[in-house]
Amino acid sequence: MHIDHITSNIKGGVDHELGEKTLIVGPNGKGKSAVVNAVELAIGGSASDIVGRAEVKRESDLLPLADGKRVVSTANFTSGKAAHYSTESNGRGGAKKAKHDCPITASFPVRDVRAALGGSSDTARSWLLSKVVKDVTREDVLAWFTPEAKDLYNHYASHHSGSEIDVLLGVMREASKQARADKKRLSTEQSVLERLAANLDPEPTATDLDDAAIAAEETLIEYEAAMKANAKAEMSGRVESLREYSVRLIEEMSRADADLVEVQGLVSPGPEPTSKEADLIDRVHALAGVHKMHIDLGIDDSCLVCERGGVIDHSSLKEGKLAIVQNINARKEWHDAMAGVAQKAIEAKEAAQASVLDYQQAHAEMEAMDEPAASLSGAKMKWDKAQITKTAMEATHTQWKNLRSQKDSIRTLRSNISDMEDVAESAKQAVNRLVKTAVSKFEEMVQGYLPATDKFKLVLEEDGKEVCRFGFDRGDRLHTALSGAEWARLTLALACASATGDEDLLIFTPEERAFDPATLRDVMAALSDAPGQVLITSPIKHKGRLPKGWTVVEVDADPVLDSTQNGSSPSLNL
Repeated sequence: MHIDHITSNIKGGVDHELGEKTLIVGPNGKGKSAVVNAVELAIGGSASDIVGRAEVKRESDLLPLADGKRVVSTANFTSGKAAHYSTESNGRGGAKKAKHDCPITASFPVRDVRAALGGSSDTARSWLLSKVVKDVTREDVLAWFTPEAKDLYNHYASHHSGSEIDVLLGVMREASKQARADKKRLSTEQSVLERLAANLDPEPTATDLDDAAIAAEETLIEYEAAMKANAKAEMSGRVESLREYSVRLIEEMSRADADLVEVQGLVSPGPEPTSKEADLIDRVHALAGVHKMHIDLGIDDSCLVCERGGVIDHSSLKEGKLAIVQNINARKEWHDAMAGVAQKAIEAKEAAQASVLDYQQAHAEMEAMDEPAASLSGAKMKWDKAQITKTAMEATHTQWKNLRSQKDSIRTLRSNISDMEDVAESAKQAVNRLVKTAVSKFEEMVQGYLPATDKFKLVLEEDGKEVCRFGFDRGDRLHTALSGAEWARLTLALACASATGDEDLLIFTPEERAFDPATLRDVMAALSDAPGQVLITSPIKHKGRLPKGWTVVEVDADPVLDSTQNGSSPSLNL
């Protein structure tokens, strides 16, 4: 199956019949690349070599290929199916999302080759290895590994997918990357180790640490004893103050007792007033208020209390009642004074007793305190020194622990680096051995799609080193600096040889190069058996008879030449 008809409105319009192998001929700027771009759009939804980029997918960048308003492309297959692509302007300077429908799976292998070989040497080597070395099993790979590296390889291989050669290359890259990272970390760890070891005191033994701890504890006990002794001196002053205070309170107690004895010897004016007498005082005051009311109101003909008529005069009665009140108050004051003196004597006694008790307790505490064995400042200095010694020794002990830990880390890193390098080296050996058995076969496959004058050669190992050199063997040496035309036919041959054939259709579209007529025919002849549809653009025709299976489309001249027709140069007007 292949595309037998392509139509599009790009670059002035495309409408051509195509063969399985087609040479598109015409002057520059007359629409050769338009045919290829139309096929790319219809099949893949993108176009190559647009606005200076290898591949363009964005709709707004594709609109300029036509009138800026709408882009369409349709490819018809020999099977009767068709692929279609279309997009149009959204009226705001952009484009609507493209509508793309391709009923088959298709790819452009030359693009993949250019992308792979146009990168770094490692990228090109990895791509070539994935194409050269096929049908490899895990046993084939592990045959070149050391016993120690096999388990590690299987571990890292479980993180990769793809063919066994893809897994092998992935593990090799990962192991090499890990080894480099560990080496960098090792350098840092060694610098840390050197700093830790610089000016490090001898490592203290367990006995040294115990002795330092005991010395710190003993000097602390001495320091605490000295602080207690110093406290005894301070306590002595407090005890003396308590003694003096107790003496003053005892004297006050004595005076209070004397006052109490003195007042107890006085003659009482009478018994302590009763509650009834207290009520009498209240009533007398009430009556005095009534009497005042008589006077204030000017009432003198009847009594407000007893309602007797006549002249009312309560003055004498009031005076008699007031005399009773004064007697009661005098007795109350005398008894209150006696109670106050007695209460003062009680309080003075209690205060004196409490003070004496405080003095006795403080004195007992003072007597229980030790006498100073050394001065407070001296004891503190000894404890500070012992504590500093203990702390410094513990810090040195910690530094030694960190130093040993750092050494363990470095040993682990060195072991990891050795393991990773072992895996990487074993992987390289496996790759090199597998490559040696497959390179010659791949060279033959590529050579089958090249003219006889081009001798393809691939070198992936040289002087025991990994390399990635490929080109044409001129007899004396390998030529890798190829011309544009040589590079075009080599990438096309590599694409044909490396194609997997998993797609329904492979479309080979090399870059246009100025082939000479004879070389062009040789290239076409070599590609007659290419595993897919070939579209070659050229400003000139081939020389001689058209190779088998090829169709020639002349843009801007309309003839279509097909070698399947009778005669050497049959033609068909479009």
